[in-house]
Amino acid sequence: MNEHIGKTILVMGATSQTVPFIAKAHEMGIKVYCADYSPNAIAKQYSDYPLLIDCFDIDQLEKIVNERSIDGIILGCADVLLSPYEELCRRTGRPCYATKDLVDIFGNKKGLKVKLKEYGLPYIPEFHYDDVYSLKDSDFPLFVKPVDNCSSKGMSVCYRKENFENCVQKALNASRSRTILIEKYMVCDDISITYTFVDGNVFVTSISDRYVNREQEGVGTITTALVYPSKYTQLYFDTIHENACKMFLDLGIQNGVLTMQSFVKDGKIMFYDPAFRTTGGQGYIIYNHFGAVDQIRMLIEFSLTGRMTDDISEISRESNFGSSWAVNLVLLVNTGTIKSIKGLEEAKQVDGVINITQTHFEGDRIIGRGTLDQSLARCHIVADSKERLASSINTILDLVRVRDEEDNDMLLEQFNTAELLKNYK
Repeated sequence: MNEHIGKTILVMGATSQTVPFIAKAHEMGIKVYCADYSPNAIAKQYSDYPLLIDCFDIDQLEKIVNERSIDGIILGCADVLLSPYEELCRRTGRPCYATKDLVDIFGNKKGLKVKLKEYGLPYIPEFHYDDVYSLKDSDFPLFVKPVDNCSSKGMSVCYRKENFENCVQKALNASRSRTILIEKYMVCDDISITYTFVDGNVFVTSISDRYVNREQEGVGTITTALVYPSKYTQLYFDTIHENACKMFLDLGIQNGVLTMQSFVKDGKIMFYDPAFRTTGGQGYIIYNHFGAVDQIRMLIEFSLTGRMTDDISEISRESNFGSSWAVNLVLLVNTGTIKSIKGLEEAKQVDGVINITQTHFEGDRIIGRGTLDQSLARCHIVADSKERLASSINTILDLVRVRDEEDNDMLLEQFNTAELLKNYK
């Protein structure tokens, strides 16, 4: 018998990436409230009780949770909602895997950097505002970003001193705390490390290699693909795993999920962007497919009981999915208004495709240049060899076509499968 039948949860945020939370909750017999400031947010149509409430309006949400006796609260996929999630849970007495101190570290890129230094973990070279004008031309480009936003919002590549103030203003405008970070712009390999925490036990759920699009000058990179398993898996375990786990546990993480984007250069892995939540990339779809861990079910379970699971043995201690391969393929489009999309339905039938999450539709206007607003869809694909994985990717890229109102091709440069065939054994 399902002990949660008839219970209720509140999901904070209603993007398409939160739909799996609602679907899983319904499987468990749970009714779902879903709050978002947008009346047209996609996930609301799948919820039982859509709420037109800004998730930063804690007073209103607290009133709803208490008056309707909502049993649990779930954080969606947005970094900016980590702090409201923690505060709402604290004020209503609902289980929460974050604390105020953890929000200050993992919801703030500058807070994370302080801890990396403290624990002797590698980090990206940083510059103070006043130092920039004394830098040599050879010290550029720099990367200017808000400390407390996600999805590449407010981020800029600064190639020259004369562009610096514009980059600073863009980052400040995207920061709720009006705080920015100025770092060396890194051109090197990039990986994502995802952890699952259960009662103080740390599991490395996956390590993937992140490939990016760099064709849009002046803005940050955008993900084109995450390839599993990473070619840097052993380097991670050999160099920073032990110290990273010590840092996480010393800081007080007991439960939850965490993804750390990291650069790899000169044999060093440098954490740079934390996500103390499930990510918009929906890697959990791949983890669940391979039986590694069902993060969505665990987070729902935690929201109701304060425990991720009663059986820790169900969590895989392997981070490479055996001999299997997978990719989280991101289809990127240029700015403009989408007139037509062709091939996505056919792409769902391609060998190895286990999910496609579409985030934009015909008639949508894409305005967030250099952000994940340019993501049309994410395709989760699995295979038993890199050759079969490459074949499925190429088939999808051949199928999908996107045109704007003037009939121009909107697709940006996509992931090149030659990288997959060349860089992996």
